[in-house]
Amino acid sequence: MAKETLPSYIFVAAQALKTVTVVGGAPGTSAELDSAGQQIIGPARRYEALFFSKFFGVSIKDHAAAVNRYYAFFDNQGNAVKTILDRAANGLP
Repeated sequence: MAKETLPSYIFVAAQALKTVTVVGGAPGTSAELDSAGQQIIGPARRYEALFFSKFFGVSIKDHAAAVNRYYAFFDNQGNAVKTILDRAANGLP
């Protein structure tokens, strides 16, 4: 899965933008509209988002938001980019 993530737009952007956290749907998730018309990763795809959080160090919690939409936060200063590259090269520890 890590190797499949490498060409995704969110990973490529996070790797290229060294000091910017890129926010978007993790591969395998897709947004739905909630009751207020806002996009959110719905319950049917939340396990895919949790997978990225657990195995790749990608945060899916927006602590500044009133409503958590379960989008992925890919960063190049923390764990996400480094962990995905490591998993692609070496698999799970």
